[in-house]
Amino acid sequence: MTAKHTSKNLLSPNNWKEKAKTRREKMKQLQKRLKEITISRDTWKGKATHRQAQINELQEEIKQLTKQLQEVKKNSRNAPKIQL
Repeated sequence: MTAKHTSKNLLSPNNWKEKAKTRREKMKQLQKRLKEITISRDTWKGKATHRQAQINELQEEIKQLTKQLQEVKKNSRNAPKIQL
């Protein structure tokens, strides 16, 4: 049992350094990916917000045009018919 423990202790400092290096590299990769994803999300969120505003404007325009059309139909029914 002591031999295993001793040999493990001899490798431990090198192993620890390698693990720490690997973790740092992985952390840098994850931070870079997080930054890319955040930028992408913000870009798409801006586009979606802009498109939603356009949709709202167009829906309001449709309501107004529908109302105008109903008024025109209503007025055309009540208007006297002219024969030529």
